[in-house]
Amino acid sequence: MVKQKSSSISHLDGVFFTWIAAFIFTIVFTALIRSLSLRLQPFLDSLIPDRGASWYYWKLPIRNLWSMIVVWIFYLGHQFAIWAIIWRANNSAKFITPTTNGLSNYNWTAIGINLFFTVLHLIETQIWFGGLAQDVPIWTSQYSVIIMLVVILIIEKPKKGIISRSRS
Repeated sequence: MVKQKSSSISHLDGVFFTWIAAFIFTIVFTALIRSLSLRLQPFLDSLIPDRGASWYYWKLPIRNLWSMIVVWIFYLGHQFAIWAIIWRANNSAKFITPTTNGLSNYNWTAIGINLFFTVLHLIETQIWFGGLAQDVPIWTSQYSVIIMLVVILIIEKPKKGIISRSRS
């Protein structure tokens, strides 16, 4: 008689296969970026030499109005989509229950949103190259990560606490 796998083992299989799929996607996407990098040479040839720590080297010397409009729409679309799914997950009665080990539909939706905008960014880079580099200082990427981490801590504190899962 063959024993059936327990739910925790089948859950681990799902997590493992999700991780493997993400790893394969990363390798394939990195190879795609590398193979498309030769198309960026005209943009790279137009870059201004480095001007120090506050200079963003990848900033193009010429601004293009339509590229700025499109990349800001993409950026804001990504931000609003991710924050909307976070808001929905936090206000869902199902999601307020204790944390599970698996990925919820909200997690899968967030992964899908991020995948979509990652591919969109690759396409945008091939067409206009500069993205938001024309409009934002180099240090904003670091501060946006800090702000995101603080917001996540604030959101998760009622459920998990900050230190050793205590809710105080």
